[in-house]
Amino acid sequence: MSSKKLKGWHTRTLAYPHPDPHSFTPLQADLELAMLSSSLEDPDGFVLAIFSSKDDGNDQYVVVDALGRVLLLPGTSTDIKGLLGLGRKVSGLPPPGGPGNSWTISHKGTCQTVLKLLFASGSSRGRCWLNRLFMGKRKLKATSVYGYRQGMTKLTMKINGCTHLPDMIYKLFGLLLEGYQGPGTVDRFVIDRVKGVLQYLNHL
Repeated sequence: MSSKKLKGWHTRTLAYPHPDPHSFTPLQADLELAMLSSSLEDPDGFVLAIFSSKDDGNDQYVVVDALGRVLLLPGTSTDIKGLLGLGRKVSGLPPPGGPGNSWTISHKGTCQTVLKLLFASGSSRGRCWLNRLFMGKRKLKATSVYGYRQGMTKLTMKINGCTHLPDMIYKLFGLLLEGYQGPGTVDRFVIDRVKGVLQYLNHL
């Protein structure tokens, strides 16, 4: 699915709220994709996480957004499959290297927000419940962008032959930031549980 068709995916997924969001237990082995943020105001920010799940043998996806809303989608969801497909392509790009191993957008000011994408490769299917508490053979690939902003792609220096942020990174990060959209109040219980898993994985 093209990124143009994926636009508005978060609004569409809001139609699938989890019937009992506080019963959802995020597991390291089930993580598919996540985005974290770091700024002066909030150094441990959370944007979004997507987990895989099974219910009576049926594949499902669980999305937790920036407000802690837990959304339960069928494994056939074209929106989630599209996001994961883009994530797979982005994770296959060579790392930028340099300070913080980040793609750094050119800004006049300093102290910009860093967005970090975590993408899990491999499969957690078929392993016992104890192993599913941990990543096992799954690997996380991190992609960071310093100073991401809509309409801005020029880099401070050429990276891997690029003078601008690669288009697929620009588009995927913009799509994932939709996780901030929509009314509601923060569900701190859910956010803290998910961040506990992500912060551990982020330091592996």
